Amino acid sequence: MGKRSENKEILIASVINYVTFAFNILIAIFYTPFLLKALGDVDYGIRSFAISFVAYANIIGTGISTAYLRFANLKKNENGDEGVKDIDGVFLKIFLFLSLAVLSIGILLFVFFLTGIIPLKNYSSNQVFVISTVVLLSFITLCIKLPLATFLLILNFKRKFIYRNTRFLLSVVFEYLFSFLCLILGITVFKSSVIALSVVSLISESLFGIITLIYVLFILKHKINFKAKVVDKNIWKEIFRFSILSLMIIAVMSLNDSTDRIILGFISAESVTFYSLAIIFNAYIKSGADSLSVLFTPRITEQATRNQQEEVQKSFDFVSKICIILMSFIIFGYVVCGKEFLTIWLGKERVSIYYYSLPLLLGMIFLYPQHFSIQIHRAYGKQKFAAIALAITFLINIGVSIGLVFLFKKYMDNPVLGCIVGTLFTYVCEAAVLSIYNHKKLNLKQWNVWIEVIVNLLIGFAICIVILRLIGLLNFNLAPGYMMVIKGLIYVAIFGLVQFILNRKDFLKLFKWRKHEQV
Repeated sequence: MGKRSENKEILIASVINYVTFAFNILIAIFYTPFLLKALGDVDYGIRSFAISFVAYANIIGTGISTAYLRFANLKKNENGDEGVKDIDGVFLKIFLFLSLAVLSIGILLFVFFLTGIIPLKNYSSNQVFVISTVVLLSFITLCIKLPLATFLLILNFKRKFIYRNTRFLLSVVFEYLFSFLCLILGITVFKSSVIALSVVSLISESLFGIITLIYVLFILKHKINFKAKVVDKNIWKEIFRFSILSLMIIAVMSLNDSTDRIILGFISAESVTFYSLAIIFNAYIKSGADSLSVLFTPRITEQATRNQQEEVQKSFDFVSKICIILMSFIIFGYVVCGKEFLTIWLGKERVSIYYYSLPLLLGMIFLYPQHFSIQIHRAYGKQKFAAIALAITFLINIGVSIGLVFLFKKYMDNPVLGCIVGTLFTYVCEAAVLSIYNHKKLNLKQWNVWIEVIVNLLIGFAICIVILRLIGLLNFNLAPGYMMVIKGLIYVAIFGLVQFILNRKDFLKLFKWRKHEQV
């Protein structure tokens, strides 16, 4: 079989990505309630508490990973394949150092919890042991994951998307399947199902990490120059500076997602629950768009490091357009079928979440292309502005949300709405500021993106109005499940037909498999 073109690689990888995406949604809908029931409220809370400690350390690894594509491309332009081998060695050293640091932190936390240096007064001695062990196992898992992440980055650079995405899918299936079996069969470690689940995660990460290492080193025959002496010493400083800025961006985005829940937590637990359920759909929408855009990041990074501004513009316009269409499809499908879905999933008493989530979802259509443009900032080594802008909007979000929460609480007895309005306001601020910067400083024209946003909003609203009016005239009196299926099928048919008529040439670009073709 001949060598696949990059576009064919992207197409097949996209299909695998969306299978993974669909599998994760099914897990959220079916596995999470099962896990809660199997563990019970106490053990479920203990597990969530214990694994939260490793999340902060994981962000550091993610921040460094974002630097790899830029520096690998720069070194390839300077020294060819030898430069890439050298930069691989640099990143492997960084990840090994981080791995040792992470392991040390995990051991310290384990000892501090067990000895009571960090007191856990609200837990029994057995629960303290479970928490300590899960924390240690989580840090060991991250310790193994970090150096092996180098080989995933190499796959991304080499654009081996099919293998990479298949690996992610299989690892997700493996982990959840064996976790499910552990719970069904009552398999425990140290008489604890919570510890058993952490052992499954450790085994899964180790197994698939080693398989990836073997694939890169022995099948792709890629060499890593671990003892490179030709790498400029300044590269360490540049990677550190770049990674710190990336870390700031990732950290602020993560904090933005949790800030409103913290604010509402001082009002009432019920408010936190409603807001958390409303914003959960944003995470899935973003994940769906990321599944596509991430496949184009290596290409855009290469174009930027070669100063191919026209090609960067074309790639940005194309990826933004496809992601906007994808997000519009999901969001307006939710507009049509969301009430029935929430009634089935959460019950009639929580159908108000539908109205809370709608403005946040629509705001994502405006914001996502600008968040995607941060990848281009990174490719040019100009992410400082994005880090500062996101930090400022984060502070604005805190101030505006706190003010509106108490305002809406006082006059409407609805603090959740205050957080939603505040968050939506910061969405608009972020989108506007990043768009202006892209246009003025990066020479990344924005007109095509904003036209796509407006056009897709108009199309989506028009289709929703037609379907809802049609259903109203027919006066169906069906159960929520049947109604959701009928409206969903009509929506998919109309939306798909309209988008194919308007954008068939762009969709066909994903199906062009000629070897040297560029999107």
